[in-house]
Amino acid sequence: MQSTFSSVNENLKHIFLQLMARYSSNELFNLQCWKEIVKQYPKNERYYHTLSHLEDMIALIKFVKEPIENLDALLFSILYHDIIYKATKNDNEHQSAFFFEKQIK
Repeated sequence: MQSTFSSVNENLKHIFLQLMARYSSNELFNLQCWKEIVKQYPKNERYYHTLSHLEDMIALIKFVKEPIENLDALLFSILYHDIIYKATKNDNEHQSAFFFEKQIK
């Protein structure tokens, strides 16, 4: 199980850091943003919204890639869509969008 998590983690890290590098040359900042994703997504209360879920969503892009006008925006949306997650709340995506906005300013 650990090796599966590690490979998911490394694949997503690579995708994320390549994406961030298009917008920020600050490698330390980019890595800190990645560490925040890793910190938030594997929390124990998450059953479905995990790093594996993010990787699955990104893998599905290849089936719909043609009409996508802003692939980077879609990738950021996937990576941050539930970084804030509380099972009892119904505004997780909204709070996640606020988190992303604050993170990139």
